[in-house]
Amino acid sequence: MAQKTLERLGDLFFVALAVIGINVFHLSVLYVLFGVGALAIGWHRPRAGRKESPQS
Repeated sequence: MAQKTLERLGDLFFVALAVIGINVFHLSVLYVLFGVGALAIGWHRPRAGRKESPQS
């Protein structure tokens, strides 16, 4: 499961961002998850003119 979840460099960036927010800046886990989750949704949303990659 983890191999499929973290197959792109962008995904690793979001994991690192969450770890840094919690461990380095001592932010609340809830706030970090909402913030990083919103960024990840925006990053992975479909865009006009971008061809979709096949999902398996």
